[in-house]
Amino acid sequence: MQKTNKRKYKSPTKNNNKSHKKINNKSRKKSKSKEENTESSSPISKTEIKNKKIEEIIDIKDITEKLGNSKIFCRDEEKKEIIDFIKLKEKNSKTLFVSGQPGTGKTSLIVEILNNDLSNNKEYFLKFSINCLSINSTEDFYDAVFKYLNDAPIYNYFNEILKEENAKKLIKLLKEKPNQNSFQKILTILGKTPFIILLDEIDFLYKKKKDDYLFFSLLTIPYLTNTGVKMILISNNADFDNEIFPKLKNRNITIKKIIFKPYTHKQLANIMTLKLEAIGLLKYFSNDAIKFLSTKMNKSGDIRPIISIIKEIILNNKSKMQNEYDFKINLSDMFEIIKKKNINLNEILSSMTTEQKIVVAAIYYVIKNSGIKIEEKIIFEKYKSIKNYTNTQMLNTEEFRDILRNFVDVGLIESLDNNKKLKKRVGNMYKVKYSDEDLSLIFQDPLIFSLFNSNQEEDNKIEGENK
Repeated sequence: MQKTNKRKYKSPTKNNNKSHKKINNKSRKKSKSKEENTESSSPISKTEIKNKKIEEIIDIKDITEKLGNSKIFCRDEEKKEIIDFIKLKEKNSKTLFVSGQPGTGKTSLIVEILNNDLSNNKEYFLKFSINCLSINSTEDFYDAVFKYLNDAPIYNYFNEILKEENAKKLIKLLKEKPNQNSFQKILTILGKTPFIILLDEIDFLYKKKKDDYLFFSLLTIPYLTNTGVKMILISNNADFDNEIFPKLKNRNITIKKIIFKPYTHKQLANIMTLKLEAIGLLKYFSNDAIKFLSTKMNKSGDIRPIISIIKEIILNNKSKMQNEYDFKINLSDMFEIIKKKNINLNEILSSMTTEQKIVVAAIYYVIKNSGIKIEEKIIFEKYKSIKNYTNTQMLNTEEFRDILRNFVDVGLIESLDNNKKLKKRVGNMYKVKYSDEDLSLIFQDPLIFSLFNSNQEEDNKIEGENK
């Protein structure tokens, strides 16, 4: 019987996200001697050297790409868990659920792992990713995965990693109509070859259909045959697992879960410092300016608005960076920049988790009935009252306070307690910076609208009975 070729291979997939080469900030040494430096040929000034570096940084590379696609920082623990999941060969560990706020680095970190960390591994593996917004049927999924498998770099490796007979069978199957049956046969031929399937924004896929067929037919793929398939699901909705996990358990699907907690303003400042340092632009921003920006623009731990402002600052001050040797964005400059920046309340609300939105609904109710100065314990009682209409776990007091602190950071509310020790007790006073009419935007979310209305109907019923 012919033996399988046991050569080790790296992933053949194309890696367009090549890591950026570090820019060498040291000027080239001049080979000319002092005698060659005449009046007509004076040494290059520091400003000229600096200008050359800025042109290399700003003109050659796109700032948005460099800031957004650089290394993911402050996620070492999550990175280790994801790599361990991929490399682990337990039969009961085939699906990973990754959830967290938008802009917390979920997708970027996983792509970084697949393209860099695992691509440097000598073991051969396949990796396929798709955003669930593009999937409206099982046919959409299988069309995309077959296209991936037919891609030349993948296709050419089949003859090397498989027996000749199996390679021919697989290549023949790839010419058939894409469907679950033919894909299952392909997986059987691939055997234990590691195959990572990444489904991004999985919660959208679940919402698309009233029945569960599309959703669960894809999630059962790793369990169709005894193969090397592992599936990673990414969701922006941290509460999504509470709805689907019981149904998955009924289908004997075991899922490992990783939650990406929102970045704190300190983490955001640290990340932006590291990102700017990586592209050679940190010298143009004071530490205080970066910290101030990270605190004021911290929208539920989302780093993207901060990157957007940094990009604007760089592009708007390009000529100053080129021509002014001592140019630097300081705290007062950043204050004016943020002041002029129109922060859209709707954008802040839409980026929130379900829990945060319920708290906003509670705040809406309190200020509508009591005015803009509100007490923490009253908001918490209303939050619990609304939360009773869900099947999900309620926040404890410390988790609730964390949300209120985050609301202070994004400018939704203002703390009226100057004594920091008061933060440890329930009863802190806050001033809401928006009207109840402004906050009513939260009810554009159908779930929040439904929960709030159910709560109001119950309140009205109780009030009527008391009369």
